[in-house]
Amino acid sequence: MIIFDINDLFDLASVPLSQLKHRGGTFHSTKIGERGRVGVQTAIGDILDNVWREAVEHVALRDYESWLVDALEEWSTKLAFISSRGEARKYALELYSSRIFDNKQWVDYIEFNRKYRPDVVKDERFLTVMAECCRKPGEMTREQYEAAYTTCPICGRSAEVTIINNEIKE
Repeated sequence: MIIFDINDLFDLASVPLSQLKHRGGTFHSTKIGERGRVGVQTAIGDILDNVWREAVEHVALRDYESWLVDALEEWSTKLAFISSRGEARKYALELYSSRIFDNKQWVDYIEFNRKYRPDVVKDERFLTVMAECCRKPGEMTREQYEAAYTTCPICGRSAEVTIINNEIKE
């Protein structure tokens, strides 16, 4: 099902964010030589890109979480592959729709939540680890450590890490 208009969506007052989770981009060509249609694949169907953005913004506003989208946009501007505010906003909406900030495997879980949601992590205990590349202590969640891959908490490179201590330094 292709959704071309915000009014084609069911009741935006009650749609759960999980139904709008960004599962990937879509593209449909119309005619040779003409621009195609860009969309977003979700649990409820293929939604025209600007309609999806509007729907996610609406849910964030409805759920009093617009500040989270703004925080994710600010966070996204530091990423090398983001070259404009528009790209940062779209990426922030993708991250928000997946609730990445709640995922303890997210590489930026600790740093993002300490900055924007300190109450979420204030009582959490993190591992102090050292990666082979930088040889400096850094922190990660147990979920990050137990993932099939690990990245250095200092430089972000894929690296083997060793646990130095099971609790965060206070």
